[in-house]
Amino acid sequence: MDIEHILRTLNDHGVDYIVIAVLGEPHKPRGIGIWIEDTEANRIEVNFALQELGCQNDTGENAWKTTPASPEWLLQDNQHRLNCPHGILEIFRAVKGLGSYESFKPNASIRSMQDGELYYSLSMEDVKKASFH
Repeated sequence: MDIEHILRTLNDHGVDYIVIAVLGEPHKPRGIGIWIEDTEANRIEVNFALQELGCQNDTGENAWKTTPASPEWLLQDNQHRLNCPHGILEIFRAVKGLGSYESFKPNASIRSMQDGELYYSLSMEDVKKASFH
């Protein structure tokens, strides 16, 4: 599992996202959950990043399918589970019970990777802060 490689690839493509979950145990993560800004331009960049990462989509039928060339598949559901050589990736276009991406992004914490590259992350404390605004 290489979470930083996944995040760096998203950053390289200019994807607007917030990390909302680390899947697995803290000392041994298996994957990551990200909430993306649900705009056409951002979905295009997400799709490019997923292709670069070699992600495959879970079709729900015990079958995995290579990420399509067009980002239109992202519109089929609010949540997608993908598998890539760097770990499991869950993409959320919307998160049930949290409202809009735009209302939570200003309350997300800015964190840094080991090399100092920054990303947004949403902790339970961030959610509580945003809920009172």
